[in-house]
Amino acid sequence: AIIKPTETLIHVTFDKEYLQTPIVSVSAGNGVVGQYSYQNLTTTGFDIIVSAPATQNIEFSWVALSVKDAVTTQ
Repeated sequence: AIIKPTETLIHVTFDKEYLQTPIVSVSAGNGVVGQYSYQNLTTTGFDIIVSAPATQNIEFSWVALSVKDAVTTQ
């Protein structure tokens, strides 16, 4: 997924819908340092967001895993 200059968000759509909401991990590439996160996670996709408009292409790698009865902590 690539956020292009002046943009702050890219939507990722999964190839196939998950049966339950997956666990997602996102990493910025190309040595880019900045604040980023994901939001709006569903069984069909999610959004990657950055805290300020991109000044160059920001390439992200991500992985989504389906885990039955996943346990998360607060």
